[in-house]
Amino acid sequence: MISIALSSTLFAPIHYIFAIVKYGNEEIEVIPNNTIHITDWGKPLFLKGMLMNSHDSNSVVHILWFSIIENKYYEFIQPLDEFFKNHVQLIIGCSSNGRVCIWNYDEKYSKIILYTNGTCVDSYMRRQINNEKIIIISEKEKYSPDDLSTFFRNELLHKNASIESDYIVLDNYMKQFTYRYAIQFKKWANDSWEELSSEDVISEFDYIEETLFDGTHDKLHDGGLLKYHQAGKPKKLAIKWNTGKSEYSAYFWFEDGEIREVFDWFFGAHPDTKTDFIIRIDAKNKKYELALYRYGLKEPQGIPEDMYQLLVFKNKFEDYRSDNYNQERGAWIW
Repeated sequence: MISIALSSTLFAPIHYIFAIVKYGNEEIEVIPNNTIHITDWGKPLFLKGMLMNSHDSNSVVHILWFSIIENKYYEFIQPLDEFFKNHVQLIIGCSSNGRVCIWNYDEKYSKIILYTNGTCVDSYMRRQINNEKIIIISEKEKYSPDDLSTFFRNELLHKNASIESDYIVLDNYMKQFTYRYAIQFKKWANDSWEELSSEDVISEFDYIEETLFDGTHDKLHDGGLLKYHQAGKPKKLAIKWNTGKSEYSAYFWFEDGEIREVFDWFFGAHPDTKTDFIIRIDAKNKKYELALYRYGLKEPQGIPEDMYQLLVFKNKFEDYRSDNYNQERGAWIW
């Protein structure tokens, strides 16, 4: 049995014409066709009520969508046979330029199964609809593809947002690198990091969680993130540890442009280079630092503090926030 839900991206509004799973002579509708969808990449549009079950190993998913900013139609057809052995819940994300990603998904863990392209069927669809007002938003709202695209492009221009090359942004989201997280409890003194002594209270690491720009997340707490693995760039990190009788939680937020600049500079043309993503912590002195290190370097390369935001709790009360912190209340609950 496989369950399927759909996703899109924040920067590329999508209108799903239809999304169905075919098996035998039957068809299962995955999603209604009267909503414009903008979501976090890799997150389902609606978790409840959107996951349709397919039982036949000969099932085929068939999706037709309208990329609003591009003003183009795309189609994706994929047999599901190969997914039945190892995966039970799938999310399929469709975006501009025909980009498609399939994730194995649950609340604690998601993994990319396939990143590919659909087929542009714009010429065919134009001949079929003759630019009639077939895109239905509500009973009283019907738009032609051209009208809808013009409206959204004008809205984005009004907000000074980019409307070109969305697929380049998405391809950057999907880049994979080889790294592991290395949590270091040290002492900040004399403008440098020092090793803890026997007189210092020892901190005990509990777990780390991540959400990445490639649409995946890991909340398994099984130590896998502390081993070298291939993954996208971090979007959000959550770390929990104990120092004496105090419980700490730290939350990091990254913007795509800033963390992409750091990773592209550090990895260059070698994304497979094994790298330590170092997180240094001195909660007593409220000093935190991120750095990247690979074998052969004289010392880790620090990530500038203005390239991420940080919020730290001690015993559930706020203990520290970075100067640039501007997240909404409750943003750490994810």
